[in-house]
Amino acid sequence: MPDVYRILGQVAPEAETTTNLYVVPANVQVPACRVWICNRGTATTFRFSLASAGAEEANEQFIAYDMPIDANESMDFGPFCLLSADVIRVWSKSGGVSFTVTGLETS
Repeated sequence: MPDVYRILGQVAPEAETTTNLYVVPANVQVPACRVWICNRGTATTFRFSLASAGAEEANEQFIAYDMPIDANESMDFGPFCLLSADVIRVWSKSGGVSFTVTGLETS
C-alpha cells in the first residue's frame, strides 16, 4: 500500500458512549496523525485516549478527560504516532460532538 495522507476515521458517538475512532490496520504505521473535535451543540465535555496495541481502556491512556468544549467550538490535538493495532477512542457527554482523525498511513 502506498503512503497516503487522508481522513482515517470519523464518528459522532451517542452521549456517554465510548467509541473507537480509529484502529490502525495490521502491518500499518501512522507516523503522524491529528485528532479534530467539533462541538455541534451546547457546551459539553469530551474524552479521547490512545491505547497501545488495542489494550483495554485505562486511566494512563487519556489525552483529554472531561475536557470542556464550548458551543460550536472546534479544537485539535497532535501530532501523534501510532503503530499497528493502536486504537483512538472517543466519548462525549452530550452526543453532539464529532471526532475526526487525519494522518499518514504507511506500510
